[in-house]
This record gives sequence, C-alpha cells and structure tokens, in this order.
Amino acid sequence: MLDLRTYMSSGFIEDSLIVNDLEQQIRQVARTFDKSFDPTVNRWPYELRPSEKYPLGAKTSQTTSSMILSSIIGMREQWGKMPWRRASSGMVYFFDFPFPDGTADELKSSFTDTRIFQPVQTLITEWSANPSYITESTTFGRDDPMSLGWSLDLVRWAVHHGMVERTKVAPLLTRIVRCCVERSAKLVGAAGRKSSKDPLQQSLCETLLPRLKGRKAGDSSYLLARFSAVLSSLANDATLEINDSERATIERSTEVLLDRFETRLHDHLSFSEIVDSRFDPTELAFCLEGMLLIRPHYVGRTVFNRVMQVLRSVQDKGASWRSETPMLYRDNGDVLFTVSVEAVNAILASFALFDRRWSQHDSVGSEYMDLIKRYWSWLKARKAIVQIGNEHLEGWHSEHVNDPNLVHLWETSQVAEFLVNFRDQLKRHAARTSLKLAACSYKLPTKPEAIEVKLPDKATPKERWDAAREALEPVTCLGERYEVYRSIWTRFIEPRLRQDGDPAYSMLLYGPPGTGKTTVASSLSWSLDYPLVTVTVSDFLADGHVAIEARAKDLFRMLQAQPRMVILFDEIDQFMLDRDSEYFRDQETVFQFLTPGMLTKLADLRASKSVLFVVATNYAERIDAAIKRQGRIDQHLLLLPADKERRKKFADRLWKSGTIDVDAAAANSAFLSHSDMKSISKRAAGADAIKELSAAVAAATPDTYMLRFQKKDGSAITDNGRVPVVEYAAMVALQVDAAGGTRGALGWENDIRSKAIDRFPSKLPPKVDEALTNFITSTR
Repeated sequence: MLDLRTYMSSGFIEDSLIVNDLEQQIRQVARTFDKSFDPTVNRWPYELRPSEKYPLGAKTSQTTSSMILSSIIGMREQWGKMPWRRASSGMVYFFDFPFPDGTADELKSSFTDTRIFQPVQTLITEWSANPSYITESTTFGRDDPMSLGWSLDLVRWAVHHGMVERTKVAPLLTRIVRCCVERSAKLVGAAGRKSSKDPLQQSLCETLLPRLKGRKAGDSSYLLARFSAVLSSLANDATLEINDSERATIERSTEVLLDRFETRLHDHLSFSEIVDSRFDPTELAFCLEGMLLIRPHYVGRTVFNRVMQVLRSVQDKGASWRSETPMLYRDNGDVLFTVSVEAVNAILASFALFDRRWSQHDSVGSEYMDLIKRYWSWLKARKAIVQIGNEHLEGWHSEHVNDPNLVHLWETSQVAEFLVNFRDQLKRHAARTSLKLAACSYKLPTKPEAIEVKLPDKATPKERWDAAREALEPVTCLGERYEVYRSIWTRFIEPRLRQDGDPAYSMLLYGPPGTGKTTVASSLSWSLDYPLVTVTVSDFLADGHVAIEARAKDLFRMLQAQPRMVILFDEIDQFMLDRDSEYFRDQETVFQFLTPGMLTKLADLRASKSVLFVVATNYAERIDAAIKRQGRIDQHLLLLPADKERRKKFADRLWKSGTIDVDAAAANSAFLSHSDMKSISKRAAGADAIKELSAAVAAATPDTYMLRFQKKDGSAITDNGRVPVVEYAAMVALQVDAAGGTRGALGWENDIRSKAIDRFPSKLPPKVDEALTNFITSTR
C-alpha cells in the first residue's frame, strides 16, 4: 500500500522532474514567440524554416496571431485572474500554482502587458473595421467559433488590464455577442431540421462554419466544443450586455449541443467495441469536454471512466490519438483534421471541469494522469529545432507532416496551451496525492459558525472579510495596532486582490487559549476561498519518534506542493522551542534535533510563496527567536479575549432581546470567550446569567501570566524577549477596560501601569519595565 514516505521518494520526485521539464519547455516556447514576432505588421508568421534572418513580411493571419497571443497570456498566468471564464478554451484556470520567480520574471520581461497589447490592438482594429463580419480566416472563413472565442477573450483581456477603455470596444463586444446569439439561433433551427437521412452533426457544423469556395464543413465535434466554450463564457460574464431573449436562445442552443455530444459520445463508445472505421478516439475527447462545459454535473463517473478506458486502450497501440473525422474537406479529397494536442487539451480540460478546484478524493485527473504523461513523452520527441541566423528556436509542426526543418507557430501555440495545462494538472495531482497520504486535516472553504450574516454565494473576498471582522474582531479598545482582523486584511488579503500586490505569506498568531486562533484561520480560508489544512503534533509523530525528522521533511515538501491554501500549524511549540531555554533542555532529545531543521523548513515554505501559513501558539515567548524572524514569519499578531464592547455584542446576539442587561453582562464577563458566554446563554438568563458570567473561570487572566515571568525554580526571568510582557500588559488593559476605563481618558495609562506592576513582588527588571512602557505608549 502506498504511503507518504514511498510516494515522496519516488512518484513525487518523478512528477517534480516532469514539472521542471515543462517549465523549461514553456520558457523555450516563449523565446520562440519572442524572436519570431514581426514588428512590421504586429503579427507572427504561420511557420518558421531555417534562414539567415527572420522572415519579416512573411504570410500571416488573424487566426495564428490570436492563437499565439492567447497562449502567451496563458503562459503569463493571467487567464486565471480574469473575472470570467475563458471563451477560447475549456480549461478551468484558478492560478493556484504560480511559476517559480525565475520563470515568471523571464516571461514577464519577454512579454510585458504593453508588448502583448500591440498585436492585440492591431487585431481589435481589424475586427472592428468591417461591419458585415468580425474575424476572417483563409482556412475557416468568417466568424468561425474558434476565432470568435479568441476575439472575445483578447478584447476583454485588454479591457481588464486597462489597455483600452471599455467604452471604445463596447460596440465590438456587442457585435461578438450578437454574432454568437445569431449562430445559436441557427443551431436551434438546424436541430429542428434533422431527419433520419440528415445526420444532426453535419447540419450543426455547417451552421457554425460557413462554406468557402470548394470547401465543406466536416462533422468534427471539435468545432462544436469550441463554440460551447464561447457560450459558456458568455453565460458566465455578467459585464456583457445580453438580454433575456438572447440568454434564452443561448440556453436552447446549449441543450441542442448537449444532445449532440451525448449521442455522438455513445455512438463512438459503441464503435470502439467493433472493428468499425467510423471510430474516432478524438471525438470522445471533444464530446466529453463539450458536455462538461455545458453542464458540469451531467457526466457521471461511470461514463467518464468508460471514455478514459477506451482512450487508454487506443494509447496501448500508439502514444497519441489521431483524428479520423475531418473538420473541412474538398471534393478532390483534400482534408483538414484536428491535431492530437487539441484532443489532449480537451482531455485536460475535462479533468479540470470534472474534478473542479479542490477535489482531493476520487479524482479523475489523478487516476488517468498516466495517459497524459505517456503522450508528453511522445510529443517531446517530436520537437523541432529551426536555426535562424545564430538563433536556435524550438517548436512543433503538425503531426500530419514530417519535416524536421519546420516549426508551425499555430501548432506550437496549442502545444504551449498543453504545457501550461499539463503542468497545472500534474502539480494538482502531486498536491492531492501527497496531502491524502499525509492524512492531515483538510477542510474546504466554509463560513465559520460564529459569522451569522448571510452573503451571496459569489460574495467577494472583501465582503466576506468585512463580515468576519464585524462578527469576530475581538479588541478595538487598544487602537488599530491590536485589531487583528484589520491587520490581516491590510497585509494578507487586500494585496492578493491587486495585480501589483505584495502580500504577506506567514504569521505568528499568539495569545491566551480560547481566543479563536482556529477561527481566524477558518475566516482566512473562507474569505480567500482557499482550503484549510491543519498540521498538529500528531501529524509529525505519525511514523513514530524514530522517523520524526524524515516525516517532517515529507510533510513540508507536501505543504510546498499544495495549491493556494491556508495552513494552520496548531500548537506545535515543542518543535520550535527557544534553544537556550529550560523548556528546550528538558524536552525529549528527538524533539531537540527537530528544532534546528524547522528553521530551514519554515524559511523554504515561506520562500515558496505557494501557501499562506499560520503558526498558532499560546506561548510565543517560548518559540526560538530565529523562527520568529522576517524571512520565516512576516507578521506577529496578538489575539486577545474580547473587550467589553465586543462582549456586549456577544450578549446582544446570544440572549433574546430584554432577557439580560447587556452592559452588566459585558462588565462581568472579562476574559471569557464567545463559547463560554454561549454555553451560559443556553442555561441561564437575566440576573442568573450575570451571576454565572461573574463566577465563570476564564482560561486566562492577568494573574495566570505571573508564572510565565519565572523560571521553573521560581527565579525571575529578566530578558523581556522571553517573557510575555506585551501580552500580559494587554490583558491588564482589558481588565481596565472592563472596569470602565477608556483609552485616552485621564488615568488610563496610570491604571494599566499600576495594575501591571502590583502583581510583581519586587521592582520590574529594566528591560521588562521598558517593554511595558512601550506597550502603554502604543495604545495612545
């Protein structure tokens, strides 16, 4: 049976090497696109052949440039940041696995937004020029479904990145929408004309692909799948002006397409069982993608498995899947087929659509990843290298030709899509496999129970965090510096919502027990829509004390492999103790050996920028100072019990109106948690509840901190870095707050100082006294 140690030392390494290979190839493809761009016409040529210099003025097309631009934006990882679903691909992008800094920087420097916009602007001008059509292709005619998808995506990309004002391209967007609606209406009409002598698929493809002189539309499902992606994107984009009648037309056409895909898919599953020349494995790939684009929950696991099993049986005879169904043909026998990489991109899209974003168990992507790995081995061997001057440019040409001195840039753009998509799915497979084997607690983004407000399903991160802050911010009486939820918004959430944001990735969340550290992590998970993984001491000890270092190494490698998520290290203090403290010296030797390694592991996790992690502890002063430094921990946040104003709100929510004096409840519940008050509210009200609140024993009070200022032998600790001065002083301030004190009022600072000092039998050590003074000053 596969375990974490075995996978991390074998399969994980293999997958990581493939990912490195893919990233290297992505850089090479980007270089080819960089060097082959023709600035004289703001386009790319169809193909590259060996020559002394770049062929400026070579034959170009809207289609080739649109394909390349779309793939470049994919390599720049920008599709996942768009607020709408992509129209030119069925792939679902989440931007969960950013490229390493070196790759990302290289791609950004080669293709800045401004440089990408230059050819996009040229295309927008051409698409806007003729009132009778939008796109034009010498191969596919005018306004074919693929070109409509690219045009819709590229125009919206330019608007989203501020390269063009929406008002200037609004007429073009409206024309694209109207064209799609008109095609949708014709699809519905074509479906109504079907008969036993007129196969449905033929009439639908002819509807989407106007005939050219001497050329006819075939019945490839690829054309219909691409149009399904366009319709899905239209339905997903609330910024487009589409009226109710048009939406109804789009909906009817998707039903027609769904019926076509389902019928065609089952036909080819049947054909695969017999020796029938009509069987085409790529039709299975395109039909499956089309069905999932239209209705993601419509395809059951049984059907999905059957399709993949048939594709695997075909791959047993050859690594790729070749099309048998033409897109276009001429009466003289000239035929145009899809290429295999388009079918494989459809398979990868189906993985993403079926598994959705956070699938961990029973994933089709993981189960059938071997098909894509084998295809990549075949595809990589077909790479062509063309020398132009002193440059060696890498790319691919159509598998229907065999010319080692030829690179088709349109084919290379589809391979680029594959490289990005395969990398995403392979990293997702490695992440889910390692996390499943690690058996750490894993929770999907869920609204914490303490947040009672109802928000729409598509609420923004800001709306969610505002709701969390309104319900949960524990302390406002000490000033903004001690408002934890405010600080988290500023450093961790808001920067992630900006393209140029520089977010923090790690925090030390400390404070007395019962203050809601887990709830903070859950709120972060819910607001950002990231899963929450909790790592505890037991996760490190799962393989026993002897194997704890190997287990820790595997756990951190697993965590670095994860997509964007929140990781909560919950009270793992014993692995991070101050190496000069008596707590470190008194613990088991095996834990002492682990602490130095935690420095590197946390630094590497922080440097990976792959996850956001929270180190939660009740005893921050006992953690090694090196672990708490910048480079490992970005921000230290003190989470305190609720102040009087917050407890007043708790009481107002927990007791029915008029059943308790909320002011008295707040005054008599100092240091109690929300759960403490909730428990009392279930059994008492009025004066009885006030008595219970006053008598309840809090998990922490200023008095409970006094032992933390002493060594185990009772002597005082004089180093303020190893005693919880700020935390203790803040608890005293909350005591003053409960007694009616107000920050900034006369006596506020003196009350805190006197109450803090009174508990000490002798004069405070100078460093401790200085820290107390600094805290009091910070509340001004």
